[in-house]
Amino acid sequence: MGENPVRLTKYDIPDSQISRLIAIDDSTFLGAGTYQSRYQYLLFNKNSDVLDYGVDIYNASDESFNQYTKYLSNQGDLVMQPEKKFFAYSLNFSSNLDIIENINGKIKLKKSLRFGNPIYKPGAEADGLYQSVDMTEDTQVGYINLCTTTKYLYALYSDKKIYENGRKSNLVLVFDWEGNAIRKYLLDADAHYIAVDEIGQKIFAAVKNTEGGWSIASYVL
Repeated sequence: MGENPVRLTKYDIPDSQISRLIAIDDSTFLGAGTYQSRYQYLLFNKNSDVLDYGVDIYNASDESFNQYTKYLSNQGDLVMQPEKKFFAYSLNFSSNLDIIENINGKIKLKKSLRFGNPIYKPGAEADGLYQSVDMTEDTQVGYINLCTTTKYLYALYSDKKIYENGRKSNLVLVFDWEGNAIRKYLLDADAHYIAVDEIGQKIFAAVKNTEGGWSIASYVL
């Protein structure tokens, strides 16, 4: 039997609801989600000190969303460039992608590619305690998964609606860290997740096989 890990500390950041977290080093962390129900990104240190925050969430001024449904509708995939210079965040069920930098403890938006906001219907139970955001027949698949190399950002993406195909795709978009579209790849099967070997120049994709189990497909770039 394995031993249980020992918790070293607990971070307390009021007004933050973090969906994804990256440790930049052993004392600095970047969170994505919502902060003060308005901002997408939060930079803080090991002492729970807020170093910086910024970039408005897409529905910051939409009064049909409260603090909980704003958080639920702003979850996504956060990745870091291997050299730790840039970060990218894609919003679930959308065509929205941000590339940001951490410059001397400050968040700088490098490029915002917000081409299609999520289509959600915020809701709550009768007592108002249970909050939710529900997809509609018009909700798109959008960005599914991100992975990075030193030079490029790879994004598994679909422009189909979620009820047409589910959360999978055979389309991989490639951007440089300036946010420029470089190329796209069409895989021979729908993937659910991707990874890239920068040295070996390969894409690995998690796919479902004909029996409904999982397989890893490898492609040469």
